[in-house]
Amino acid sequence: MTRGPMMCGFKAWKTLVTALLLLLPQVIVAANFVGTSGTKIVDENGQEIFFNGINLGNWLVWEGYLMMGDFNYRTHTQFFNELSSALGGPSKAAEFEYQWRLNYVDETAIADLSDLGFNSVRVPFNYKLFYSNGNIVDDGFEFFDRVINWCRTYGMYVLLDMHGAPGYQNPGDHCDNDDSNANQPRDTVKFWDGDNVQLAASIWRHIARR
Repeated sequence: MTRGPMMCGFKAWKTLVTALLLLLPQVIVAANFVGTSGTKIVDENGQEIFFNGINLGNWLVWEGYLMMGDFNYRTHTQFFNELSSALGGPSKAAEFEYQWRLNYVDETAIADLSDLGFNSVRVPFNYKLFYSNGNIVDDGFEFFDRVINWCRTYGMYVLLDMHGAPGYQNPGDHCDNDDSNANQPRDTVKFWDGDNVQLAASIWRHIARR
């Protein structure tokens, strides 16, 4: 397992993580998720908590600067397409992607993070793990269930981060914005257009009701 990219600094919650709290208050209360009280983050018992955690970057969303280390603009989709050419087709690239996701983060990594004193992990993911051919799907739960169960075993919180949202929430390669480039033009951001916000909300509801 590659540790270097996974151990990149733990960033602040992204807008779309907060959106889960804003869009789904009733679901969150029913499921006893972590929530908010004013400006505080509170646990399932209403007690204020502070996250001291690690970002599991490059696991479920490939990012150019984490994968290659040269900071060139490369999206997950671009990596996938290059793998298709190198390995002999999209089916082989998909198998590589699947095996990567099965093995990049394992229980030993979570146990090690717990031993180091961390109480949470942030899990960036692409919305396409839950959306395919116009339908909401369950593909991403295979990976979510594993990391959530491991974190439950070691008493850690899981912060889910829709890092790649429908229509792209920013012009960066880390959100798999295939319409963007190294200049990161703002007009490639389409998250607020059409039904993209509602699609993102529907996916969050699907995840929350698991």
